[in-house]
Amino acid sequence: MTPLKSGIDLLENESLTLEIDAELYITSRCAVLRFLQGIIRFFAQILGFRKRGFLVVTNKRVVEIYNQIIFWIINIRKYVNSVPLCKIDKEVDYVKKGTFAFLFRAYQLYYQRSWRRVYVILRGLDEKEVHQVSNAVYKTLEPVQ
Repeated sequence: MTPLKSGIDLLENESLTLEIDAELYITSRCAVLRFLQGIIRFFAQILGFRKRGFLVVTNKRVVEIYNQIIFWIINIRKYVNSVPLCKIDKEVDYVKKGTFAFLFRAYQLYYQRSWRRVYVILRGLDEKEVHQVSNAVYKTLEPVQ
């Protein structure tokens, strides 16, 4: 088996659906918290704080892997979260939004996980490719629900 770019090993009887190199962030369902997170995220982007990593989707789980980076180059932490498919709501969608004070445009794929929404920023993809990624994630989640 070819090693994955993210560096994770697949479990027994697990097959890879998709591996995306992306930037991840999480928001809350609460509107007030989302507003505060937006303000904090704006200033964090200016200071070079980001979460760069991978989203790996398999037939059994979703693995969120990212390195927490500060001041654009200092890697302070690696975070790996393995979420069983049954813990993810079936809602998977994407939006086209501005990033870094709306100077750059990118697509954001998102899915709902319990009380929070996980956003994956997809750069360098056109709308057709983003739609294919969204469909692949949705088709993976469909049999679980």
